[in-house]
Amino acid sequence: MSDIVSEHERNLQNHGKRYLDSGACWNKKEGAADTFARCAMEPFECFPENGEYFDPHDQDAGAIRKCNPNNTPMGRCMTENICALRATDCPVDSSDENFDADDENCTYQRDKAVEWNKDEPEFTQFGSCYDASKNDYTCIWDPQECDESGYEVYKTPAETLAAGV
Repeated sequence: MSDIVSEHERNLQNHGKRYLDSGACWNKKEGAADTFARCAMEPFECFPENGEYFDPHDQDAGAIRKCNPNNTPMGRCMTENICALRATDCPVDSSDENFDADDENCTYQRDKAVEWNKDEPEFTQFGSCYDASKNDYTCIWDPQECDESGYEVYKTPAETLAAGV
């Protein structure tokens, strides 16, 4: 268990804050096979106090299917009718009342309620950190990553899309 976290921490040190090591939370079972708990984007989403541990990328075929970005659920902005990671990513109404955190059609990859157009696919949008000195955008998972840099500004998914990123 601690070897996995240590490996993850080493990867974070090597890659810096721009590295997202998605994987899954597993329940440790003494004398039996560990069981899949849920997909996780970061280790803090697992609960070690409940016997869970984070396993980045090194998942069995069943977990890989469960954690496929096109099958991993996320939320929906109700007024805007778009998929989003958090209520604050909703461009018109960022209130919690406007956000359904468990929409069955929204996934990390796309909105399954919208017919897929292979010629002009519409993917789920994420925010970015903008570095004005370089006119550079870096897509990110957590808006706090921009604050941590000290020189970047968080751009919402709508602002990132409008910038052509």
